[in-house]
Amino acid sequence: MCICGLAGTTPACGPVRTRGIFASTMQPTPDLPFTVVTAADGAVTVTLLPEAGLHPRITHADSYLWLRNFRDARGRAMSGRLVLDVGRLNGMNSLLIAWLFQLIQVGRPAAMEVIEANEQILDQLRRFHVDDFVRITRRELSSAARVAVA
Repeated sequence: MCICGLAGTTPACGPVRTRGIFASTMQPTPDLPFTVVTAADGAVTVTLLPEAGLHPRITHADSYLWLRNFRDARGRAMSGRLVLDVGRLNGMNSLLIAWLFQLIQVGRPAAMEVIEANEQILDQLRRFHVDDFVRITRRELSSAARVAVA
């Protein structure tokens, strides 16, 4: 089973057209507690679901190895920018931090943008020195974008 599904191997995945730009998307499955969307510029956005830190599969290799051979709908690899949407989380436990380190190691992003992070999450990322491995920037979604995401 292809867990990224971007080659059309699972019905939950496939190309999506947003504002005239093709992107690829991976919907959450019972096996993995996040969604993945790629933008036209090759950036990969991973949106963690609220139960991600307690999900039994977050520690399994398939929760991060999908990024190794990741390709968007046009067959391009990740651009080097990983966007992590943590807006549905209250905090990040050690399992999520370990998963994030694995994702960084596999994907080798040049930068990581954190969306909708509260101060506790930013503190946890600093405390575990995630910023020693990847440049982290923080962005808040506008209220209009927040409504579109929900």
